[in-house]
Amino acid sequence: MFDESLDRTVNELNADRVFVDHIWHSYGGFQDESEAISVAGANQWAHITNGANDLFVSLEADGIALSGDVFTITNAGDYFGKLSITISGLTGKDFQIRLYNITTAAQVGYVIGASTTGAGNHTNITLPLYIEAAAGNTFRFEITCNTDGTDPKVESAVYYMSYLHN
Repeated sequence: MFDESLDRTVNELNADRVFVDHIWHSYGGFQDESEAISVAGANQWAHITNGANDLFVSLEADGIALSGDVFTITNAGDYFGKLSITISGLTGKDFQIRLYNITTAAQVGYVIGASTTGAGNHTNITLPLYIEAAAGNTFRFEITCNTDGTDPKVESAVYYMSYLHN
């Protein structure tokens, strides 16, 4: 027997929700690494990559390509996400990370950082991401040492980026 009151309730609930078939996104990172990132000097930004430019691995992606540790956004719009990265460095060194738009030669959003407590100790830095991109814009993650030219070691990272709106 069909209960119309139940049907109305389901339809009313569905009217308050948005169902998405697919959304442009990318998810991945790296783990169990000990990659020294060469920082040329205090406040000099360096691309977070390795010698082969294949440090970051995309485990899942649609509309965001990853090649040479550079992300290419295929479709224009606003994207959001997060990078969480574990680093180590000499005691008392201050490191910052950022997202950099290679296409426009500009920092995206804010930087965020941490001070390290010794070469064998790990600290985590989490960078919230908000990206306003034109189709074809390319991006990379970068790191600097504000104290001096000390090189950090990156150990692991997880990132995700997802389309939000036009």
